[in-house]
Amino acid sequence: MKKIVLLSMVALFLMGAVAFAATSVPIYSWDASTTSWGVVSNPVIADATSDNTWSTGALSTAVYVPNVGMFMVLPASPTWFKLPTVTWDLHISQWMYISMQYLNYQMHADAPGDYMIDTFTIHAISNGGVYVYMTTGGPLTNVDNTSPTQTIPTWLGYKVDDQTAPSLGLPSNGNNNGFWYDMNWINNNYGTPAQQLTLYQGGYWEHTLHGWFGFRVDYQTAKGDYTTYADIYIQSDP
Repeated sequence: MKKIVLLSMVALFLMGAVAFAATSVPIYSWDASTTSWGVVSNPVIADATSDNTWSTGALSTAVYVPNVGMFMVLPASPTWFKLPTVTWDLHISQWMYISMQYLNYQMHADAPGDYMIDTFTIHAISNGGVYVYMTTGGPLTNVDNTSPTQTIPTWLGYKVDDQTAPSLGLPSNGNNNGFWYDMNWINNNYGTPAQQLTLYQGGYWEHTLHGWFGFRVDYQTAKGDYTTYADIYIQSDP
């Protein structure tokens, strides 16, 4: 009689375990706005896998119940038996926080000379490596429909975690000097995905990039409005 009761209790337990394994496993995420845990609606990662069956064939005594499965018969003398190991795997996505300051500049140059704009900043945090490449509008170009089109020699300089003004003056037209990089040179060397740079490969990192625009107005520069731009593209490091 005791064995029958025991088998009935085990049967109820196992049927409940089978039913539970077939249901979706809820995943909760903390919602700071409501200060509460909420269920994440993602059936791809929330569904349990099919690896929910196990065999008691290694036990000395087992009973098969049709349409239910194997039942272990526990011996009269207390003995430890290991149940199946419960495992779970977690994939952490790569995330990135970016804050950009000073995106649009309006300037007026009243006289010839070398000028520098101080400074745009990009603050970035990520838990993995990042690929980056950049395209620019080239040198500052006249937009007043003058003929021929007028351009102004233009450079971009940058420092990482250092916002002090650069000490190097602008180089000769079209050249670089270790800090200032000609806008056309940037396009030719870092302007496509094939020319990408790896930014802080692997692991957690946090840095602030400070950038300066420099340009040269000479005596022959035509009056009018000039413009250029810089586009930065990022991609996770697989």
